[in-house]
Amino acid sequence: VGILVLQIALAVVVFWPRQAAEAAGEPLLSGLEVEQVVGVTIREGMSEQIDLTKKGEDWVLAEAGDFPVQGEDVSALLDKLVDLKSDRLVAETADSHQRLQVAEDNYAYEVRLKLEDGSLRRLYLGTSPSLGAIHVRMAGQDPVYLASDLSSSDVSARVTNWIDAS
Repeated sequence: VGILVLQIALAVVVFWPRQAAEAAGEPLLSGLEVEQVVGVTIREGMSEQIDLTKKGEDWVLAEAGDFPVQGEDVSALLDKLVDLKSDRLVAETADSHQRLQVAEDNYAYEVRLKLEDGSLRRLYLGTSPSLGAIHVRMAGQDPVYLASDLSSSDVSARVTNWIDAS
């Protein structure tokens, strides 16, 4: 009976609902605003690549004779990237980059953001441990974070996912 009471007490302590402590986290792309981005290059693995360029207020495929793309999809992607936070740290060492597919020579997706001042910001997106989440790392930094509300379908390098068919 004593052991049963001890097990019940232990179960209550372990499984009692708690309010999740939510760290605010710093923006992963600190100081970046969507309006500053004039180009987006997405590379899927080491093969497919797409270059989206801002011409005036519209987004186009520059390598396809400025063929229009769905600007709202580009804006949605940029919003998600700018909103990335550094509150869900997954790994801190370079050794984990290969395993999580966020290494410079082994990544699922590479996203390059060209800013209006000519500078570049690069992100590596890797494995997806769950639906709507993906591992992300800033180029030149070791920490890897888990990004929520971002998935591989948001960063596809296939032209058909971006073009404005109308």
